[in-house]
Amino acid sequence: MLSTTNSSYKTMTKYTFYESGEKYIKVLLDFPDAKKLISKDQITCNFDVRSFEIFINDYKGANYTFAVPKLHCRILPPDCSFGFKSNNVVITLRKKRNGDNWWSLFKQKAVGEKEGDSDKDE
Repeated sequence: MLSTTNSSYKTMTKYTFYESGEKYIKVLLDFPDAKKLISKDQITCNFDVRSFEIFINDYKGANYTFAVPKLHCRILPPDCSFGFKSNNVVITLRKKRNGDNWWSLFKQKAVGEKEGDSDKDE
């Protein structure tokens, strides 16, 4: 079991995300030669209905983490995953509702929205 409580993780702040069709959001974290230098057993990824966190262990001797404590919209955790492209770790988030438009990865309060408005289950 990987230790994810260790404070020796560097927090990543740079990422790219995009909608992939109407069902998925892809989050890309830049790791040069990721496909060659990182294996799935070096990664722990936790998904919840409104958040996720990922821990990457021992990439070129350092540990990294990236987390979104409140996603823009809800996801279906069992259908989320991670993988690799040549220079990226790719996190695939399955939208709870296909029609949701993610204009941001992180939840931001809309004009006129009260705290808790968007947290209600639909």
